[in-house]
Parts: sequence; C-alpha cells; structure tokens
Amino acid sequence: MTDVWRKTVTSLDIIEQISNINGERELVSFVKKLKLPDKLKNLDLIGRHVNVQAWKTKVECDVKQNMSLEEIAKKIRHERLVG
Repeated sequence: MTDVWRKTVTSLDIIEQISNINGERELVSFVKKLKLPDKLKNLDLIGRHVNVQAWKTKVECDVKQNMSLEEIAKKIRHERLVG
C-alpha cells in the first residue's frame, strides 16, 4: 500500500475463510473492505476550526454613516480574522 493510501484509509477489514479438506488447509473466500474518510465531515470540521471560522454567521463591527461599501467589507473581513 502506498504512503498516500495509508494516510487516507480510515479502516481496512480483512476476513479469510479457510476450510480443512482432507487435512489440507484451503482458502475458500477472502473479503476486503476499504473505508475512506468522509470528505464532507472533514470539510465541516475544518470550517469549524477556530482559526478558519468558515461557518461563522454573525460578525459585529462598528460602521460609520460616511463609509463606502469597500471600507465596510474590508472592516468585516478584518473583524472575521481578528474575532
């Protein structure tokens, strides 16, 4: 198994059924289950991380009446980063 696969595989289930016929062991069936991580769950966890705050829905900032939309957007971005 390559290094990339080892880093992304969540679990690996291997089941072997061996029969004993006339004193000889013989592999009857072999089942392998490979489970990969849930990408949506990982994205959600990354988005909820304290430094990322991608899902933060409420940002408070003081806005003056004479501010342009660009200044307001810049201030909101700054508030999201600083918290």
